[in-house]
Amino acid sequence: MDLLCIAGSDGYFKRVNPAWERTLGFSREELCAKPFIEFIHPDDRAITQKVMGRLAAGHPVANFENRYRCKDGSYRWLCWITPGPDRDTGLLYAAARDITERKQMEAALRQANEALEQRVAQRIQELVEVNDVLRIADSRERALIEAIQGIVWECDALNWRFTFVSHQAESLLGYPAQRWLDEPEFYAEHIHPDDHSWVMYYCRMAARETQKFSFEFRMIAADGRTVWLENIVTVEADGQGDSVLRGLMVDVTERKRSEAALRASEERCHSLVSHATDIIYTANMEGRFTFVNAAVCSIMQYLEQDLLGRHYLDLVRPDYRESVQAVYKRQVVEQTPTTYCEFPALTRLGGERWFGQHVRLLVVDGQMMGVEAIARDITDRKRVEEALNESEQRLRHALEEREQLSQNLHDNIIQTVYAIGMGLEECRYLLRQNLSEADKKLEQSIAGLNRVITDVRNYIVWEKPEEVTPRQLPVKLAELVVMMESVEGLRFTLDIEPEAIQFLASTAASQLLRIVHEAMSNSLRHSKSHIGLVSLRMQNHHLRLEVRDEGIGFDPSIVACRGQGLENIRARGRKLGADIQIVSMPGEGTRVIVELPLEGHHAARSR
Repeated sequence: MDLLCIAGSDGYFKRVNPAWERTLGFSREELCAKPFIEFIHPDDRAITQKVMGRLAAGHPVANFENRYRCKDGSYRWLCWITPGPDRDTGLLYAAARDITERKQMEAALRQANEALEQRVAQRIQELVEVNDVLRIADSRERALIEAIQGIVWECDALNWRFTFVSHQAESLLGYPAQRWLDEPEFYAEHIHPDDHSWVMYYCRMAARETQKFSFEFRMIAADGRTVWLENIVTVEADGQGDSVLRGLMVDVTERKRSEAALRASEERCHSLVSHATDIIYTANMEGRFTFVNAAVCSIMQYLEQDLLGRHYLDLVRPDYRESVQAVYKRQVVEQTPTTYCEFPALTRLGGERWFGQHVRLLVVDGQMMGVEAIARDITDRKRVEEALNESEQRLRHALEEREQLSQNLHDNIIQTVYAIGMGLEECRYLLRQNLSEADKKLEQSIAGLNRVITDVRNYIVWEKPEEVTPRQLPVKLAELVVMMESVEGLRFTLDIEPEAIQFLASTAASQLLRIVHEAMSNSLRHSKSHIGLVSLRMQNHHLRLEVRDEGIGFDPSIVACRGQGLENIRARGRKLGADIQIVSMPGEGTRVIVELPLEGHHAARSR
């Protein structure tokens, strides 16, 4: 039934319970969308702001009353109980009770009292003392008292014997009001056992020293229920100089239950934070810890007192501190509500853990007080990612090696075997015409087969073929020219500029040799040409390699989509960072051009 809320120092409700909707008619979204001061009666706003100032200073407020506007334009009176703001978050947890009916009865009572006073004043104009007026009006005032929600009572201060108790005593506690008057020990006997001793002592002591006091205690109702009462007491003197106590007992059981539920909720929240497996902490604007939960101490192997006041960057691995601090500074400057970052942290014993951390600014009364963060241990995920990266790198390396093996098998083995086959075919003709030339050709073929066997053996044991040095390149090219001589008449001419070899890096010589091998083999098989050229020269700050024939040519757009050889030539050119051109047209021969820039990592520096 009570109106419960959580409010921020910015003047907005953060959460309200359903009782607000029932009481004021506004939805909870409407109540939280505007500053709550806009719902307060204009005449009550100044005193409300003054009370908010007391709360901001850390002082609790009890029994403060103001009026709130309903959706239909009417106003309801609310009575507030508000502890001081939470020290960590600055939030206010408050409970309010709708006292509109009580206020209306009080207003009616005041009006009746004013009318009564006017009538009494006409009759007893000679009386000037207020006590005399009250005695004359006593019987009528008691009728008005009976309309008040709560037990109105009066007793003598000497022995706490009740002289008046309103009929609400029966509706509130279930005991007839007359029992309070007839049984001197009735009141004391029905106080809750846990409250009995201090209530009786406190009442007697307070009656001697103060004019007004209040306290909350429990009484046992006739049906066995425990009822919380707020007792507001005034100490006055009667005509004989003795003290008389007058007061009002108000049922605050629901408010007490709400406060207990609120405390239990806060305790549960604190328990959840304390026992959470994720790291939860707050830090001030300097970056020093102001709160850490148990998970911080458990995972990082520190005691709580060792961390409070320490800078959070002390736990971050040194090579990540600058990037983590940059995220924090950017959040503060750009006022970003929440940021996320991942970083490795060092435990007290030298271990390392990875964390994924969400951080948000901690703002109280519009002023940044620091940050609050929750960090999750992602060490296992990072290890899995690292393993996946290593596996991916191994797979990429294996694929690259497979691609390289495929290229080498095609260029080194297949093309060489094909050239040897062409040489053996040529021997068939030479055996009829020139036995010495045939014998020489057979020796070349046998030497080529031995090289093929060596290369195949290296591939079987996964050894890289022997690299060709720049100085060896002219010799290897000359051997290719001899091996590729065709019985059908194709003869290659070799044109190598010595200066060009000096500018060639050792890593490029093998690739260039294989490109020439592939290009010559294609010419031998497909060109039907009698003239070919292999040249390596300097041209416009480039090393220019060209393999040319004068054969039938082809359409590169058609052949490129079918032949592995041309794709291998382009792939080797990409590894060199060279520009590859394959120029051909039907009937106009073919040219394979490789331009290697001197500044590339596959070209040597000028001497």
